[in-house]
Amino acid sequence: MTGRPSHSRMDAAVQFGYTVRIERFKRESKVMDTLSANEAKTQFGDLLLKAQRAPVQINKNGKPVAVVISFDDYESLEALKLQTLRARASQAKVAIAAGNTVEGDAFFEALESGRYD
Repeated sequence: MTGRPSHSRMDAAVQFGYTVRIERFKRESKVMDTLSANEAKTQFGDLLLKAQRAPVQINKNGKPVAVVISFDDYESLEALKLQTLRARASQAKVAIAAGNTVEGDAFFEALESGRYD
């Protein structure tokens, strides 16, 4: 035994981290400050301060067009995406080594149907 966690443990850890961050985002998004694009422009300094505490939604013509987040939150999201990609690549390597492969057309049909989301 190498002391490294098994793939299922790593996958579970990645999924747990993903779930925790999603739930945090959902909680914060319910109380997310919202500014119009014009307010964001005229109150840019305030926008930056607010974004350090929680995401801020920017609306244009009454519709959401952007969310401003802190750099720390951005880095966390990017790290999460990288973890997810690495976990999926690891799963794919294991599947390939086990001979668990599919024909290209079948794969793309499953991909388009959302099976791998």
